[in-house]
Amino acid sequence: MYLVQMSSQSELTKLRETHATLQGSGESMKSKLERVKLQFEGSQTKNTEIQRANDDLKRANADLIRQLEKWQNLETKEGEEADSERKKRLALELEVEGLKEDLAKNDEEKEKLEADLLKEKRRVERMKGTVREWQVSVSLFVDGPCYCPELRPFIGRGQFS
Repeated sequence: MYLVQMSSQSELTKLRETHATLQGSGESMKSKLERVKLQFEGSQTKNTEIQRANDDLKRANADLIRQLEKWQNLETKEGEEADSERKKRLALELEVEGLKEDLAKNDEEKEKLEADLLKEKRRVERMKGTVREWQVSVSLFVDGPCYCPELRPFIGRGQFS
């Protein structure tokens, strides 16, 4: 019995040591568990903050995409307006070129007409000179050797002047 008692005591000592070790280990595990719980809660808080930041970034991204689309639409409108203005300008430039050509033709025609007018004025002056010569001839004829009183009324009324 002594052996049994020793053996039991030795087992009891081992059990007490194991118990003490397990208690220490359990306490250590409790503190580790508390630390892990705190880390977990911290991670959850951080995760929540990151989710909020992600949501904010998604909203900001959506806002930026809308703004970009507005600018692109504005650029398209401005581009269309610029194309329209460019077309108008080209049409006006073509019209101006046509008017310049017409003006040049008109200037040429005007110069030709002025030259023709000058010719006609010279011709009229020559004809007036001829008429004056005829008037002198007629007056000499009427008042001269072949006296013809019937022509006198025509000479006096300016038919020959």
